Amino acid sequence: MRVYLLSMKTWLIPMICLLAAACAGKGEVQVLEHDGVRYQSLAVERLPDLPKPLTGHVVLPLGDGFMVAGGHTTGFVPVQEAYIWRAGAWTTAPMLYPHDTPVALTMKDGRIVIGGGYSESFGIGQTWGVESYDPATGKFSPEPIMNFKRAHATAVELSGGKLIISGNWYAADATERYVFDDYDRLSRPLADTLSYPYVLRCDVDNALIFGSRDGRCLLRDCSIVRRWDGDSIKVPLLKHWQPYTTINYGPVADEGFIGDMSTGHFIYLLHAKDSLDQHSAILKVSGETFSMLETSVPIPSEGPWGRIGYYGYLQADRQTQTAWLLGIDVAKRVYLVSVDYGAAQGGKPAPACNVFH
Repeated sequence: MRVYLLSMKTWLIPMICLLAAACAGKGEVQVLEHDGVRYQSLAVERLPDLPKPLTGHVVLPLGDGFMVAGGHTTGFVPVQEAYIWRAGAWTTAPMLYPHDTPVALTMKDGRIVIGGGYSESFGIGQTWGVESYDPATGKFSPEPIMNFKRAHATAVELSGGKLIISGNWYAADATERYVFDDYDRLSRPLADTLSYPYVLRCDVDNALIFGSRDGRCLLRDCSIVRRWDGDSIKVPLLKHWQPYTTINYGPVADEGFIGDMSTGHFIYLLHAKDSLDQHSAILKVSGETFSMLETSVPIPSEGPWGRIGYYGYLQADRQTQTAWLLGIDVAKRVYLVSVDYGAAQGGKPAPACNVFH
């Protein structure tokens, strides 16, 4: 498998951009054991730099490559172009609008949809413009605007190409059902605003909406989980284990999806942090049931070289049934924790077998 790490700005931590298949390194591999966890060195290959340094962007799979879109560059200047990595090189695709901290996702039909974001530099305001990228033409096209101006929003695709969109930044929020080419869409106002909420399918035409940060990205009680269709539910587990959210970019639902939509099994794995001491663990969401994924050893917060902090969203590889989590220590050494979640089926703990660094 190839792991891509994209540096945003020197004052921000690295993030996982794309994770696929199984880890492989080049050259001599060094392995050591520490507190029951195996640490293995990982050889990395540096990609050519992006045409511009970015933050506030999104990274989404695109066929045999991936797209980096939106965000802003040095001086908090919004960009209006997307960068595509494919066949060992970057190419540029002009966008119709700037999207700094947008809502974005890859649709089942292969299109990339991106919308909203700040209306001004320095994180001010929201926008409601939406556009889609068609890999067949290599171009962006306009789509109907959202019902609400948004920044820091997330979305998931339900049946028939419908999207459920929720989340906002320094403004009121409402969850909406977005349907392409249909301006008569449903919206449901929310009493409180969530920034970068998790929006996860719990059924073919229903979704759960929850998150640990409010409309100003401050940590909040996230134990109330909203349904798109139906009443909210209370999940006491989320008072102690809060789903991880960063203020810089939002979660993409499919990154942690481990279920099978064809059989109606909607299962996700999420990175969660202990609300007391900020230890990391894995939260499992199966339909509307929340639990913790049991591992043979805890995800290590102390490694051979000191404390490790985990600051990214969990990535699941369904082919190898392995989950990956990105960490970093005070010396800026980067770690990838490998968890064999497939072994947890049948009630057995999942081995937290390797930490690549």
